Amino acid sequence: MSNLTILEIKSVFGPNTRSMFPVVLKDGKEMILVDTGLPGQFELIKETALNKGIDLSNLTKIVITHQDIDHIGSLTAFKKAFKDVKVFSSAIEADYISGKKESIRLALSKQNFDKLPEEQKPTALNFQKMFANVERTTVDITLEDDGLLPDCTKTKVIHTPGHLPGHMSVYFEETKTLITGDAFGLDNGKFLFNPGYTTDKPLAKESVKKFLNYDITNIVCYHGGYFEGDCKKVFRELIES
Repeated sequence: MSNLTILEIKSVFGPNTRSMFPVVLKDGKEMILVDTGLPGQFELIKETALNKGIDLSNLTKIVITHQDIDHIGSLTAFKKAFKDVKVFSSAIEADYISGKKESIRLALSKQNFDKLPEEQKPTALNFQKMFANVERTTVDITLEDDGLLPDCTKTKVIHTPGHLPGHMSVYFEETKTLITGDAFGLDNGKFLFNPGYTTDKPLAKESVKKFLNYDITNIVCYHGGYFEGDCKKVFRELIES
């Protein structure tokens, strides 16, 4: 897929190493990055792309699917390095990404802190500190549902609330690829909604129903990576789960 490149970015979480999968799209004159990894991963993402023959200094757009730290973590580093890059998100997510509103995850962590067992509180405090210290960047343009990315002819955004209220996914028409963000994930061959982080599972299922309206032959999950096969079957199984 010459105009769609999947980047595997490995991160250490405690004793485990997990991968995240940002995607680079080329749509006409536009080079688009979907999501930006954790804080401190700018150089890793840039190097990973370069190893695949992609120079991110040619980047023109960044699409942020939602406010979570593993999606916006290196956004500010990208904006500082490439000042002309435009940042896109849904209208709901924009104020959370910019820091005008407190992160939903951070607010929930604070709200639930006193209910935690004592041994879990240090981890929760570290989580809160990490979220609070993320350097913020203003979103340049907010996107409507089922619309083309500006200046693009093949890249559409689909509003997919459920994981978070303003979550959105990306459909790249040229390769019939759905870039899910965190609308759902892929874990050991199984598609699922992240049980700890999906704020509204019934709404997440309603969002998946939207995908049935698109000609999708392959999927990239931010957590889980690439799948090619009967995508409509995947969607129906998620809706019925």
